[in-house]
Amino acid sequence: MLATILTQIGKGPAVDWTELTGEYDFKLCWDDTDGPSPFSALQEQLGLKFESQRVPVSFIIIESAQKPTEN
Repeated sequence: MLATILTQIGKGPAVDWTELTGEYDFKLCWDDTDGPSPFSALQEQLGLKFESQRVPVSFIIIESAQKPTEN
């Protein structure tokens, strides 16, 4: 679930490589204006390192779309 949240606030998809299982209760604090960044807070407060890598992703390309015609 954390990877999903990081995908939403990051610049691309987040992939979980931690191999941690189960649910965890944690508190992560950051301030977008005064810092730290969410990714610095992730490392400083939870000990998890967020690093950029190229990973394969699936996506759908829609080449065209039209409104349906009336029947």
